[in-house]
Amino acid sequence: MLTRIVTGTLAAAVTLAAILWREPWGIVVLAALILALGGIELARIVDVPVASALCLTALPALLLSWPPFHVPITLLVVPTAIPWLLGAVALFLWKPNKPFQVWGLWIWLMVGALSLLLLQPQASSGGAFAPNLLVLALVPLWVGDSLAYFVGRAIGKHKLAPRISPNKTWEGAIANLVGCLAAANAIGIWLQVPPPASIAVGLTTGILGQVGDLLQSRLKRLADVKDSGSILPGHGGVLDRLDSFLFSSYPSLLALYLLAPGLFHVKQWPW
Repeated sequence: MLTRIVTGTLAAAVTLAAILWREPWGIVVLAALILALGGIELARIVDVPVASALCLTALPALLLSWPPFHVPITLLVVPTAIPWLLGAVALFLWKPNKPFQVWGLWIWLMVGALSLLLLQPQASSGGAFAPNLLVLALVPLWVGDSLAYFVGRAIGKHKLAPRISPNKTWEGAIANLVGCLAAANAIGIWLQVPPPASIAVGLTTGILGQVGDLLQSRLKRLADVKDSGSILPGHGGVLDRLDSFLFSSYPSLLALYLLAPGLFHVKQWPW
């Protein structure tokens, strides 16, 4: 338990430092690491050569380094929405063949990493870098996950998905949703985000964040592995720690863009 708490605290501190840095480089490095380490872990899960997985993650990595990364959000929405949804459903319903697994998981990882970039708002009118949308899409996941853990251990009796994740309960899942909604609305008030957008993010993080967690558990069961990796002591791998964000970041991005498009303006990158 102590190892898990220490690792989680350090990982959160590093992530927040990258997010709150006044320059965008921290986010770029963070996204690149997620792509590289996540690609290696996916290779292990679906049993394909690591080089193949890294080649698949090379395209989004190139996009991250493309100055000044002015990718219209519609270019992300249109080509990825349908395969993202179909891939998620398919992985829950049955065990697809390996090519489908590889491409489906690659899309999942790519969309999550690119959403990380697109959720960071641009330099403010005063020139200060302010990644508030990323805070809004990320911190509620931490709050919800913590509440789910403690509530589930304290009063959890009704199993949520015993065949996929035996320790998860409906009581913990409800606590997770309530925590995400409360955190998203509190952060939204602080950042002056329109209430409908904050509520939408609370719902996407509280519901789809847990779906992402279950999806990761399902994938590990299919691959007969306990953790996706071992780089984070007490937590496992990068995908074990970021499964909720990778699955909910894209819907959160869409919700914010549809309900508060004024929050997305031209990025003022330093190069």
